[in-house]
Amino acid sequence: MYLTRIEPNLMHPLARGDVADPYQMHSTLARMMSASDDVPPANFLWRAESLGVQGWQILLQSEVLPTQARLTGQRSGWASDVQTKQFSIEAFLGQSQTFRFRLRANPSVFREGKRHGLFREADQVAWLFRQGEQHGFTVESSSVSQAGRMVGHRRKGAQAIVVFSALFDGVLRVTDTGLLQQALERGVGRAKHMGLGLLSLAPANL
Repeated sequence: MYLTRIEPNLMHPLARGDVADPYQMHSTLARMMSASDDVPPANFLWRAESLGVQGWQILLQSEVLPTQARLTGQRSGWASDVQTKQFSIEAFLGQSQTFRFRLRANPSVFREGKRHGLFREADQVAWLFRQGEQHGFTVESSSVSQAGRMVGHRRKGAQAIVVFSALFDGVLRVTDTGLLQQALERGVGRAKHMGLGLLSLAPANL
């Protein structure tokens, strides 16, 4: 597995547009995950994080090495910095039973034929606990921040894609390593094309 940290060049107009539109950001990252326009991109997860006055960073987790050389033409100069490291999820999970975590996700329920975002913090936390039961961990502590609607567009003038998201930080304890490994590989929750679902871990004792 590869973990890549990307700093979009906010002097570049397409990079600024991608930061403002998560669906377009996903499209740009998908270019890095494909050998050519004719080849479907490899599976990947990502999350955008604000660095304040320093700009933004994109965390990209993928099964194959991203190809920065694919950002050519109008996207030349799109990224100001790209750093990649390779790691083994299985070996990483063997380091500890408790981990600090970060997850930007779409806490939601399917009701009356539609998916509805969960706007109350108590409901969001309850959703996170249910995800833990499904994905091999228990939540020992958590906080919720940056909750709100995300808006993306498949193309200029197209109907907007609107999803609700919230950022979860806390500590989890592993209950089933196999299930948790699958969650790390596949993501948690829905709307992954909007930069949601990437579960990031760090050993809690560090």
